[in-house]
Amino acid sequence: MSLIRKIINIKAGEERETILFFFYFFCLISAIIIGKTARDVFFLSRFNTDFLPHIFIISAVCVAFTTMAFIQAAKNKKTINFSIGTGGFFTVSLILLHLVRGEWVYLVLYVWIDIIAAVLVPQFWLLANNRFTTRQAKRLFGPIGAASAFANIIIGFTIQSGYLQPALFIPMATLFLLIILILLCLNKGQFFK
Repeated sequence: MSLIRKIINIKAGEERETILFFFYFFCLISAIIIGKTARDVFFLSRFNTDFLPHIFIISAVCVAFTTMAFIQAAKNKKTINFSIGTGGFFTVSLILLHLVRGEWVYLVLYVWIDIIAAVLVPQFWLLANNRFTTRQAKRLFGPIGAASAFANIIIGFTIQSGYLQPALFIPMATLFLLIILILLCLNKGQFFK
């Protein structure tokens, strides 16, 4: 561990939070990759590609309005509690989408995955910003952000190799539950304002 600490420049006492944030970001990006793969497979196998420009516009408009709504909802709330709540909300929503049948679900899923990514990724960096000082951020945000590259490599390989199938709602919901567990672990340490 001391060699890794020297390479990454993690100081004593920062290991736990850095590792938890790394795995939190890894799970988040993995869930988004799985979700985007599933939505593309489901959408393109059921709808004509001529509809893609329309769904892109619909998605952009929905993301803009939803992001504004989440910003308003987050005002005057503790960041960690709001993050746990949104993680739980998106987990339940994905499970419900998995249980509901119908062609319209795939249209909703296409837009919903973009909304999830637009809300949860900035929320992750807000949490990281609340936890780490400016000096720590300069040293640790690079290694924490590397989780995104690892997620792309590992999840991309498992999907391409056939280890993960296109019916990916449950694995994605499981990843979001893991994110909630990590947030609960971080919250126990009372690291957040």
